[in-house]
Amino acid sequence: MSTIPQSNADAILWVASHLPAWQADPTAIGLTAEEVTNLAALLGSAQGNQSSWNTIRDEAKSASALYRSSTQEMRALASSQAATIRAFAKASTDPQAVYSTADIPAPATPTPAPAPGTPFDFKATLNPSGDLAFTFKCANAKGLQVTYRVERQEDGGQNPFVLLTNAKERSFTDASFTAGTSTLVYRITAQTTTKDGVAGVFLVRLGAGNQATVSLVDGAQMAA
Repeated sequence: MSTIPQSNADAILWVASHLPAWQADPTAIGLTAEEVTNLAALLGSAQGNQSSWNTIRDEAKSASALYRSSTQEMRALASSQAATIRAFAKASTDPQAVYSTADIPAPATPTPAPAPGTPFDFKATLNPSGDLAFTFKCANAKGLQVTYRVERQEDGGQNPFVLLTNAKERSFTDASFTAGTSTLVYRITAQTTTKDGVAGVFLVRLGAGNQATVSLVDGAQMAA
């Protein structure tokens, strides 16, 4: 470990605090008067440069604060004027000419939001109460706000699909199917406010008393 501190400021303080004792009797500690005099000269130089650096640092902080504030003020005014230009261009008969003259880009044409995905990886749990609890997955574009329309058909194609729920999460519980039903078909469609995805369809077979293990079959398998 070095005796002298590594930081510049601490090293200056250390030498300044030890120098008087060294100057008092250099030979008593194995030094010469010339060596101690040279150290004192270097300490004075270091202290002078430290003072200059502190002054420059303080001035730089002040300049940096002025730089930030003036730039923020400039940006706010430029943003306001750019908004005025855009409003003027929007009301103009030739908006592109205004944008070209101002040398700012015209607003980009909004990209239509993609359709949501198709639900898959259905899983079901038959609760002791007889309810069916379902979970599934659905790959949607990032940021897409999606709800899931869940429809149910009892006993295969003999009955129409009826709306069961509009789920906000990728899960739902069905407690309203008819007791004794042997086959339930669920159709789940991911929806946004403007588009529907391709529906995911799966089938659940129940045993006597609805106590059998639930088996799932997707729409492709059902059609086969």
